[in-house]
Order: sequence, then structure tokens, then C-alpha cells
Amino acid sequence: MTRIDIPILTGARCTLRGYRPDDAPSLAAHADNRAIWRNLLDIFPSPYTLADAERWVNHCQTNDDGQAHFAIEVEGACAGNFTLRPPDSGNQDFLELGYWLGEAHWGRGVMTEAVALGMDFAFAQLDCRRIEARAYGWAVGSQRVLEKCGFTLEGRLRNRMFKDGELTDQCVYGILRCEWLARKYQLHATFAAAS
Repeated sequence: MTRIDIPILTGARCTLRGYRPDDAPSLAAHADNRAIWRNLLDIFPSPYTLADAERWVNHCQTNDDGQAHFAIEVEGACAGNFTLRPPDSGNQDFLELGYWLGEAHWGRGVMTEAVALGMDFAFAQLDCRRIEARAYGWAVGSQRVLEKCGFTLEGRLRNRMFKDGELTDQCVYGILRCEWLARKYQLHATFAAAS
């Protein structure tokens, strides 16, 4: 896999950028939250400690795994993560995205803008034809972010995931490059008008 150079992508509400060592304390403070953990795969630790954050920041700074890991900066501090990665199949012409944002910033359009910034980068610089994302059935806010960015719900895998002692559906979303190009200008105009 080749290393992806992480640019700085700036929006009205947030900035996507590479991780810095001084991100670890803020990252740990936002990530150590059951509401965050509940909506992510089990690889995400809970509790989330400063040592976990330091390991993650180090991984992102030294990564050559073909993934693009961005810190989501809000109001000058790291408040979440956005990742683009090739699927496990190794097929390089589409990407999967994953993200989380500190609960203090929910409901303000930050995550929608972060996803839009990341999609612009993916389609323009990484030459992919489609992007996929998955959300737990109970993660309505995450599903709404994807829908606002133009993703289509392509499938609902019933009782696919077991998390926090219960079964839930997994919602599979996708967007094609041509769909994003048709949607992005309208979405960016909305961000500019709201700032």
C-alpha cells in the first residue's frame, strides 16, 4: 500500500487535517464517551484513554496502509476522526469511509461538512468511482449525515451487528462520483450561507 499525503481541507465549521502529537488529549476527551463507542465497531476501545489516543495519533502519522486518516478540527482542537480506506477486498476504485465526532459538536452540521470535504478530496485526488459507508440501525444522526451528503441507502442488513448487548441492523450507503459532482455545489452553498 502507498502512503496517502493528508492535505488540509478547510470548511466553515471544521477543518480536516493530519494528526499532530498535541491532538491526543483532546481526542481522548471526546472519544471517551459511551455514545461515541456505541456507534463504532468494537475495535474502538471503551474506555478510551490518553494512551489509546497517543497510539492512534502515532499510527496516523506513520501509516502507510493506504488509508487516509484525518483529524476533524473544530474551534482549534481535534474533535473527531474521518477515515477513507480501500475495502478489505483490495479493490482500489472505490473507498469506504468512517467517522465520528465528539458529542459536544453534534447537531451543528460539523460532521456533514467534514464528510463533504473528505468526499471532495476522495473523488478529486484518489480517483475513486464510488464511496461506501455503513451505519448502525440506531445511528439515525449518522444516517442523516450520509443522506444530506447525497448517499443512497443501498441496503439494510437486518440484525447484522451485535453491539452493547443487542442486535441492530447495518445500513449500507453508497454514492457515485457523478452523483457527488451533481450534489456538492448545492451542499457547499448551504455551508457558506450558514456561516
